[in-house]
Amino acid sequence: MKKVCRLLALLLALCLLLCACGAPAQTSENEDRRPMQSTGKPAPHATDAPQSFSADLTGEGGGQMFAPELLTFPDAGYSLWQAAKAGDSALVSACAQREGDEAFILYRLNPENGAFTRIPNSGLDRPFEELTARSDGSAAAISQEQDRQRILLLVAADDSVRRVTLSLEPGVLVRALCLTETRCLVCADARLFVLDENGMPLKTQELVNNRVALIQSGETPILAWDDPEGTKLQLLDDEGEPVDKLTIEGHYDKLFSGPEGAIFGLAGNTVYRIALPDGAREGFVSCFASGFNGYSFCWLADDCLLIPKNGNPALWRPSDVDGLTVLRLASYDTGAHSFLAEAVRDFNDQSPDIKIDLINYADFDSGNATVGGLTRLNTDILSGYTPDIFDLNTLPARSYEDKGLIEDLWPWIDADPEIARDNLLPEVLRLLERDGKLYDLVPTYRLRLVCGSKEQFGEKESLSMDDLFALAEQYDMQQLFGCMNRREFWENVLRFAGSDFVDYDAPGCRFDNEEFIRLLELSKQLQDKEEQDMSPEERMEYAMLRNETEQRLAGGEQIFYFVNLNNMPVFMLQQADAIFRGEARFVGFPSDSGSGIALEPFLRLGMSSSSPHKEAVWEFFRFLLSDGYLTRERWSETPGQSYCLMCIPTTRSAYEFRMAVWLENQINVNASDYGNPNQPIVAGEDTGDRILALTARASGLYEYDQVLLDMILDAVGAYYAGDRTAEETARLIQSKASLYLSERYG
Repeated sequence: MKKVCRLLALLLALCLLLCACGAPAQTSENEDRRPMQSTGKPAPHATDAPQSFSADLTGEGGGQMFAPELLTFPDAGYSLWQAAKAGDSALVSACAQREGDEAFILYRLNPENGAFTRIPNSGLDRPFEELTARSDGSAAAISQEQDRQRILLLVAADDSVRRVTLSLEPGVLVRALCLTETRCLVCADARLFVLDENGMPLKTQELVNNRVALIQSGETPILAWDDPEGTKLQLLDDEGEPVDKLTIEGHYDKLFSGPEGAIFGLAGNTVYRIALPDGAREGFVSCFASGFNGYSFCWLADDCLLIPKNGNPALWRPSDVDGLTVLRLASYDTGAHSFLAEAVRDFNDQSPDIKIDLINYADFDSGNATVGGLTRLNTDILSGYTPDIFDLNTLPARSYEDKGLIEDLWPWIDADPEIARDNLLPEVLRLLERDGKLYDLVPTYRLRLVCGSKEQFGEKESLSMDDLFALAEQYDMQQLFGCMNRREFWENVLRFAGSDFVDYDAPGCRFDNEEFIRLLELSKQLQDKEEQDMSPEERMEYAMLRNETEQRLAGGEQIFYFVNLNNMPVFMLQQADAIFRGEARFVGFPSDSGSGIALEPFLRLGMSSSSPHKEAVWEFFRFLLSDGYLTRERWSETPGQSYCLMCIPTTRSAYEFRMAVWLENQINVNASDYGNPNQPIVAGEDTGDRILALTARASGLYEYDQVLLDMILDAVGAYYAGDRTAEETARLIQSKASLYLSERYG
């Protein structure tokens, strides 16, 4: 049912987009090729209102931008660990960065002048697990010492410290701490412990699960947990007894203590102020625009937050955004970590006049409406609120380009003295250009390959579907593809061989042909469960099977090896050669219409054709393509393994620079590591040319249409269950896919 909801929602979003703004006017070949402002629909004047960062394009949600004032501990070598509001001050725990110092100590901070006062007798050898404070300035911190005993530090308003040894079980995980006027409440595992002033347990309350948070609204302790109905709150008295229950709308990544009558909640990039008891919320601060980790949020006042910046203590205050050009980058990233966000932060850190606000529309999904945010984005665009930049890795790139929403970048490249057209790798450009236009900015890329042994494939450079069917006569599908499950198989069919069955230029499909029916029959041999659906025992067996992949390949028990040339491409080639005794054959995924090799953009961005700030957008794009950024490394013990933009550069100068570093610092690989005869595998000076030659063989981008995949997965379930034949299943997919392609691309 969830897939059906997803499909309907995405179809609705795409139908809305059919009416989107027209294509921008084009310059003639004889005109000056300087970039021009397009005649696309401009954003309404309302977008010039005071900026609400991380809001959707119409301004809903989001919060202020705060800027840091860096502070320094009076004792050198300490970084901020935890913080809590304590009346007019703040209690701070600090962690030593060097041996010989007390490992963890407490300070009191005066937010008015940024001065720290070290609290005497507060040092501990082990981390403070939790820290809490009250409006009278008193505080408490809890730690588990090396003997596994829990130590409770009780700090009075005059900074005197009393140490109490707790009788909590050593194995429990302390997750939250709260002081009342007479008691100390400790949330550990799925229990709430109520302690007296001497740390002795008075009573224990069982909690609904081990993810219940313990926070405060003013002096009121609150237990909070996520629930299908929203967020459940249980208000407690000083003795830890429940006095009221509330349910507020919304789901939050983390909840934080707030002033009387309010708490704070992190959702996506925004911390919201939540009023009690009605649960009404308003955006308070944009974590992304401000540049801090939202999980470290600590409120001291509406104009003052205490949050670490690169480990150092910092007070954050509302930032003046007057004079800034703020660009809005729309994404739909459902992953836990975004490399795009890191790149945007890198640009924002060095750009005083231009800031990019990353709006992740996945944050606006709710319940099972897994593409609700995408529908919301398309509705915003139709309303005239367009982003300045599109994340084309997560948004329907081809559809946006077809509707004229994306700017051709060639005029910008040709007008820029710092970016040379002939410095861009032609092996990559040929896959990105459409009708002579370059819509996608791709600074780096991965190369997705399928290889095997020379004994199996000889001198072949590609495989047809008939080759796959012939192999399937000798081996079963698990021998061919290893641990791959059915869903992964269909993803790979669409990624590597999608053009065998789908034509987007003259919209149509061929899912009812003999080749697809044969793939249906073969896919039935693969395991049906995905890892998240396995029992613990099945998951352990599955993990062991995956860990043995290289040994099975080397021994000929598995035929196909899927290789990802990413941020360590030289090592990945060495590993493939070692597995196959120096004779890896990159034959690609079986396909009749291409090589079975695919290029995957690491970042893929588009400039909005109706952005009023195109020059500022180009500043960001130029930054991403610059040698200074593409050759910049984050900290790493081994050179070349931690570039700011990972994977393979698309500019020749940066490619040659990185390749020289990769070859100089290549990892020692031996075929004996994979059960083969002893043979050192050394990457030669021709490795760079080898990777470019493989890139030149790529026949498409490593992507698939999510709607088509969902159609296939929805239809094949009845076939796998024996309720429908392969032929009937293929005809059903053909019928639904034909209608979808006609409506979307016709």
